Amino acid sequence: MLGALGVDTVSYQQALELLAAKRFPFEALPRRAVGLEDLSALFGVMAGRRRRASGTRRGRAQRKKSSMTMPEFPQYDPRTADGLRGSAAAAGGLAAFLAIEHIEVGPGSLHARVAVREDLLTPFRNLHGGVLAALCDHVLGTVLYPVIPRGAWAATTEFKINYLAAVTTGALDARAQIISLTKRTAVVRIDVDNHGRLVSAAQGTVLIVAPKQ
Repeated sequence: MLGALGVDTVSYQQALELLAAKRFPFEALPRRAVGLEDLSALFGVMAGRRRRASGTRRGRAQRKKSSMTMPEFPQYDPRTADGLRGSAAAAGGLAAFLAIEHIEVGPGSLHARVAVREDLLTPFRNLHGGVLAALCDHVLGTVLYPVIPRGAWAATTEFKINYLAAVTTGALDARAQIISLTKRTAVVRIDVDNHGRLVSAAQGTVLIVAPKQ
């Protein structure tokens, strides 16, 4: 027979007898006060509907994620950032061909956009994956320039890209964020959206080459 909390009465009685026998130092175990906001989860555990351990692990993971610190950018140059805003056509080459537009440039961050055009589609009417890769490679290096010394340049050494959804119309919005920065290298994470959905995720490493003396 199950009790109100989903525990059979025999096990419940055995637990009471174990407590009364004082064979284990339960009183010496650490205790934690549970707030009212945790009561529903606690009752769920007691009734056997939830696993407390997994919830605790999720809570620890969320706290760890929220406590992560992003790098600081003491060398951030707002003039360089202002100069990058707008069309990237001046860079020539692939950036000009794709008509990459720098929407917003900040300390360690860059938002760039590419319009989906007919000549960028495959015979299957999907955007070619090379366009996404080229956009990610472009922002991977460009996001560095406002935070590295003038005259230095950023060279991609590697990056990995995940294609998450097909693209057929609209625009690509790539948002790059520097997550690690030293004097010689940087690690950058990039998310690409299309029509408000994530279509690509990438992360890469950039070598920072010092300016020639």
